[in-house]
Amino acid sequence: MLSIVSLPVVELAVGNPVPPAPLPTSPDKNEPSITVNEPINDTTYNVSTIHYSLTVRKPSSWFDYDPVHGQIMVILYKLDNNDEVAVANYADYLKYGKDPFSYQGDLNGLSDGNHSFQIRIHSDSYYNSYYDKNDSRTWNIEMNYYIDTYSDKINFTVNTVPSTLEPSPTIQPTQSSSAPSNSNINDRVDFPAMYVLAIVAVGIFAIVIGALLLFGSHRKTPK
Repeated sequence: MLSIVSLPVVELAVGNPVPPAPLPTSPDKNEPSITVNEPINDTTYNVSTIHYSLTVRKPSSWFDYDPVHGQIMVILYKLDNNDEVAVANYADYLKYGKDPFSYQGDLNGLSDGNHSFQIRIHSDSYYNSYYDKNDSRTWNIEMNYYIDTYSDKINFTVNTVPSTLEPSPTIQPTQSSSAPSNSNINDRVDFPAMYVLAIVAVGIFAIVIGALLLFGSHRKTPK
């Protein structure tokens, strides 16, 4: 019975061939779009671990043929001049999903200084330039057109050393009794100076009085 059922199917396939959903006859060169949400370009971070996140959108033309004729093979990031690191490998949702999707992670152990961050997507566009609907031998030929798509390069800085340059406080000058200001130096005499002047004045006065007494004694008429 199974063989009887299968015969009409074979005969129908030969007599009235129905080609499968075709692939485009030329490669689809439209590329995915990449948006790097973090890190932020031209930003300085004061920590050594930076969070990264990105959003990827597939070109709508990939879905013009059922179910899809383009797929993302791998998503990688490159930090500075280091080797690329894969953040996503091929999976069914990467192949068939139409909605934008996001990835995130952390960049650990960053040294102080300037850094760069960039995403690369390696994708594949299927096509069949040999397709002929009248020739079933050409229906299942699959050719590949590989595409590498790069995001904008993000430049950022890490500086974990706290700043030691604090504004100096404004110091108002103070005046002591031993350091008179220029504005009143002629109007004020410090106590030690006054004391010395008084002693000198008393000494001069005593010398003058003594001189006068001595001079007066010499002018008296002798008996």
